[in-house]
Amino acid sequence: MSFYRVNKEDEKIKKLEKEISRYLSHREFSADTLDGILDWWVDEQPVEGNKHLIKQAVDNLIKKGFLDKRVMPDGTELFHKKQ
Repeated sequence: MSFYRVNKEDEKIKKLEKEISRYLSHREFSADTLDGILDWWVDEQPVEGNKHLIKQAVDNLIKKGFLDKRVMPDGTELFHKKQ
């Protein structure tokens, strides 16, 4: 992976983090799966091979204490703003 590609991915991840934060600032009780976040919370259109970017953005927001994850009985992971 080239340095340029890593930097572009970092930029996209930061943009996704901002979009998720902005979405939840207006809808603080929302919760959704990664696919739902892609469909509803961000402007980024899913591109084959780029789904890992939304996962990384969500993981970063969990580490920063902004998001939390709840695992449902069927194993589905739901992400929501940490209360």
